[in-house]
Order: sequence, then C-alpha cells, then structure tokens
Amino acid sequence: MEKENLREVKKYFEHIHSLVYATKNESLRNEHNKAYQIVYDMLNPKYVEKPLKKSILKKEEQIALLKRSVAEWNEWRKENISIIPNLQYANLQNANLQSADLQNANLRGADLQNVNLRRANLQGADLRDVDLRCANLQNANLRGADLQGADLRDVDLRCANLQNANLRGADLRDAYLQGADLRHTKRII
Repeated sequence: MEKENLREVKKYFEHIHSLVYATKNESLRNEHNKAYQIVYDMLNPKYVEKPLKKSILKKEEQIALLKRSVAEWNEWRKENISIIPNLQYANLQNANLQSADLQNANLRGADLQNVNLRRANLQGADLRDVDLRCANLQNANLRGADLQGADLRDVDLRCANLQNANLRGADLRDAYLQGADLRHTKRII
C-alpha cells in the first residue's frame, strides 16, 4: 500500500476511534480497542516490533503504574492511545496525580479523596459515583466527563473545564468553583 493511502486509512480509523471514545458502551469500547491497536501497529512501524501483549496492562498493573509515577503513566498512555484505562473502584486516596492523562479513563466508583489532580486531563472520563472529597482539581480538564452521583464536597474546581460534564446527582457542597467553566453542563438539580 502506498504511503498516501496508509495516511488516509490511519486518518479515517482515528476518526472512528474518536467516535467510539465518546460512547459509554463498555463492550463496544473494548472490542474497538483490540481492533484499533492492531491497525495502529500496522500503520506505525516503530510499534511493530513491540508485542501487543506487553502494552496491555491488567487493572492492578495500571493502578500500580499510576501510583508509582505520573510521568511513566503518561508515557504509557502515549504509547497505547487506543487503550481505555480501567481504574474502576481503585483506591487512589491521597495520591499525587498532578498533570496525569486520564482521558476517557474508567474511574467509576474510585476513591479519590484528597487526590491532587491539578491540571489533570479527565476529558470524557467515567467518574460516576467517585469520592472526590477534598480533592484538588484546579485547572483540570473535565470536559464531557460523567460525574453523575459523584461526591464533590470541598473539592477545589477553580478554573476547571467542566463543559458538557454530567453533574446530575453530584454533591457539590462547599466546592470551590471560582473561574470554573460550567457551560453546557448537565446540572445537579
């Protein structure tokens, strides 16, 4: 296949990938992740030598990596853009996750009390029923995140991007919202 054709295939597949990322259908995302990784490896020669199995981490390995080093986590995310992190029900209490790339991550039910998520990318993340009490989310990107039923008491959301976020049923008592972008959010009430 010619280089131009490969670029077109890659561009088309990345478009489809972004559409699937926007859905909350877990089985569709999982099946798409497998297919996307195969196509991505075929179109990116530098990733061809790396076996697919090495890039897929079990849930426990993902949690351990994130707790160990945000820099290593972010590098893993760059190398495995098609994988949606599964951090569901993870205990990340008091962790320093400043500037972590958690875009589209499944954090449903996670314990994120007192976590530093300043400048973190949580765009499109599943944060339903998470405990974020006293967390620092200053300047965080939560655009399109699902925070339905989340405990956001005393959370610092100053200058956070919450555009198109779902805040239905979220507890925002005593939350700091100064400068937060709340345009097009699905409201609490």
